[in-house]
Amino acid sequence: MADTTTATLRKTINTTLRSHLMSYLPASSTSDPSHLNKDLNPTALRHISPSSFLLALGAPSDLTITPIDYIAQFGKELAASKVKSVDYISDVVIDTEGLFAAARSGYTISLRTTERRCS
Repeated sequence: MADTTTATLRKTINTTLRSHLMSYLPASSTSDPSHLNKDLNPTALRHISPSSFLLALGAPSDLTITPIDYIAQFGKELAASKVKSVDYISDVVIDTEGLFAAARSGYTISLRTTERRCS
């Protein structure tokens, strides 16, 4: 059984992860991509998975994106699309020693002319 400190840390990381994944809603509704970084360490790198997706696009399989670069790109996309809902957050992995968390998430995105579900 995890000690109280580890359990509290795990809960805090989980809350932060879920808050971050939900931040796409206010970022879209207010057209303010800075919401995406409110829960992140400024040096945290974003990783895209699966790596096979990146390889299919001709990108390096270990591509990372800085928070600043990510919100700049997301800000450009707001003109064409908005996140309407968070459909699921699953496969949550929390590393209390490394202070790291990852999850799979799916969103419904409203495009200028249509709507589609993205995972």
